[in-house]
Amino acid sequence: MNILIISRYPPFPGGRENFVLELVNQLGKKNKVLVLTPDVELIEADNIIIKKYPESKKDLEEVIERFKPNIINSHTFYLSEDTLSVAKKMNIPFGITLHGDQFAIGDTQRQDIVSNIAKKSDFVINVSNNGRESLLNNVKELDNNKVSVIRNAVNLQKFNKGFKSVDSIRSNLEIKSDKFVVVTPTRIASYKGVEFLVDTVNLGKKFFLEENVLFLISIPRYPFSEEELELFDSIKNKIKDLGIEDLIKFNFSSYEDMADIYSSADAFLLPSEKEQFPMSILEAMASEIPIISTNVGGIPELLTANQDSITVDFGDTLSLYNAVEFMVLNRDNILGKVALDKVRRLYNIEDVSKKYLEVYNMYI
Repeated sequence: MNILIISRYPPFPGGRENFVLELVNQLGKKNKVLVLTPDVELIEADNIIIKKYPESKKDLEEVIERFKPNIINSHTFYLSEDTLSVAKKMNIPFGITLHGDQFAIGDTQRQDIVSNIAKKSDFVINVSNNGRESLLNNVKELDNNKVSVIRNAVNLQKFNKGFKSVDSIRSNLEIKSDKFVVVTPTRIASYKGVEFLVDTVNLGKKFFLEENVLFLISIPRYPFSEEELELFDSIKNKIKDLGIEDLIKFNFSSYEDMADIYSSADAFLLPSEKEQFPMSILEAMASEIPIISTNVGGIPELLTANQDSITVDFGDTLSLYNAVEFMVLNRDNILGKVALDKVRRLYNIEDVSKKYLEVYNMYI
């Protein structure tokens, strides 16, 4: 099968991009895969070609004509309109995977684009039931039967407890070996909840200082927009004004760095206001780290509170403080082991790539 994928792609930062990378690697084992992305000039390896998304619709049409895909799957709604038009002209099945809920975080223009593409696509994949329900509630004329859910998955060979020395990893991160490290991988965006985390650290600063706790905020390496830079500066100034600089450390990392960073951490914290099915939680589960998360969006479909994680309401600083305190005082808890078992059973990339192929085969 010839599969054309349209998506943002690493080094562009984000869970979607990391998932697409792993999905493409799996699909390419027995199929020819072409990825068109604005983020890579050209990479060729065995059955996989990754190349720059064409600058014009005419060039796009020529690329598609040469590759002759059996199916097109876009993972980026704002690159989908021209590709969908060409797919219809050439009678190629086209589907979109929606990794985020634009009806929760997007403006009217983005919502209109998603609505239009969803209605015209042959199939729509959501990464959570929460996202599927939001789409169907907001696009009333959409055919329910073409909208399915395939949850994200993680590469269990890449994310695990690893064999590297924790002390060695922490030394590279300039973190003392006796720290209790709570890691938060995040981009800089208001809905990611970094300010909520900062407020919680301030609430519990006496305890966190006494127990030698460090909150490691790991940010992907990418050029900030003006809006992101302004928010980042605001957060850093707030940390300084509150006098909690010794409790929070920022680190800039790549996707390849994250396996080591998880391995060096004692707990994982996701403080987001809005999410669908975060790859960072799956990566933490695979790394057997005890998880604390807000219970927003599709996260309740992934985590079971008090069994494989602790979940809190967004903005509830006292509950978030209590959750971190529990992790610090109960370092031998089994939450990480339970989460690891779940991710192995339900969210490994090999099985999820087969689900994608099942959907593709329904339309070719």
